[in-house]
Amino acid sequence: MLLLSAGARAAAAQALTPLPLRRGEIAIRVRVARFPDFTARVNADSAALTGNSLAEARGVAIARTAKIHTGIGPLDGPLRRTLGASEYPEIRFELLRVRPGATHGDTAAVTYDGRFTIRGRTRDDTIPGTVVFSAGSLLATATFPLDIRDYGITPPTAFFGIVRVEPVVRITVRLEFGGPSPAP
Repeated sequence: MLLLSAGARAAAAQALTPLPLRRGEIAIRVRVARFPDFTARVNADSAALTGNSLAEARGVAIARTAKIHTGIGPLDGPLRRTLGASEYPEIRFELLRVRPGATHGDTAAVTYDGRFTIRGRTRDDTIPGTVVFSAGSLLATATFPLDIRDYGITPPTAFFGIVRVEPVVRITVRLEFGGPSPAP
């Protein structure tokens, strides 16, 4: 049984369908041998969350690979080519189920079960994360490792193999659903 605060119980019981995506970002932390690590970022172009409660939540989040950026200009093009941006224009996660865990106040630990599609390959995945409820909004977050080889991506190398990308990257997803952001 999931024990939530009164506010979280009320939010979890509300229908999720009217909650539009307010903002979303995917950050990819890339480890590189003999070179500083870097983080690539891309905004979620779209995300939908439906269901009559958190336990019934289903959804999808999509980000455009052509929009991924590192803040280090010369890396953006090679990263987009590695992801096959021209042939595979989107990274997609389809949420199939949310399994609730421990809660603290209005924050619930959850496990997201779903399917990632990256570079045209789709794989089932189980991802630990959190859901934070507040008045009229829901924040879904997750941080997890992902082996790019599982999606047919060969870790890039440069300078005759001296500089090479590690095959496991760290993904952080942050999707905020709700009405317009409150004014500062």
